[in-house]
Amino acid sequence: MKWHRWMWPAIALAVVAVAYGSLVLYWQFHFKISPISLSDQEYARVARIGQEVEEVGKGMKAGQVPWRKIDYTSVGLPDKEAKLLKLREAVNAFQLKFNRLPDSPSELWELSRAVPGAEYRQKELRRLGRDCGLVSVTADSYILNCDQWSPPDRVALDRLVGTFQSDTERFYLVESHLILFVPSFVHERPLVVASPSSN
Repeated sequence: MKWHRWMWPAIALAVVAVAYGSLVLYWQFHFKISPISLSDQEYARVARIGQEVEEVGKGMKAGQVPWRKIDYTSVGLPDKEAKLLKLREAVNAFQLKFNRLPDSPSELWELSRAVPGAEYRQKELRRLGRDCGLVSVTADSYILNCDQWSPPDRVALDRLVGTFQSDTERFYLVESHLILFVPSFVHERPLVVASPSSN
């Protein structure tokens, strides 16, 4: 058989197609990846969740659903900020599980016993409990710190909190210490969301 110049691109294309097909099969079988197929019932459930999220958003904008803003803009200490966000996540999980704030971060290790699958985090929870502090401001508002910040007396603390954005969870530098302020939820006040064009 005589090889013609036009055959080479066709052969190369066939080799690439076979290699690609083999790679796809390898990934599917090796990593047990299967295409997602949802039943009509599952599609309906996903659509319902989307509607519920939309209704909650409308309720927040109408002031019928409690809310708080979140602004994790860095203040220039990314490692400390990351640690505070891990602590925030653990405090939130504790609050959801036990329906109260922990008295101190040292209580967080209880999550590893109370929440299925959380035992792998026990070491991290104990470290956060040892290294960090939690100062309650109100029943659902608090300040987190992981660099030995000593909170002032109650009057000075209330004055300090008065300088914070009362509806926004965010980082602050206080006397060169990094804190994360988590405010109370805002009730009966509409959430105002800035439009993208106003930025």
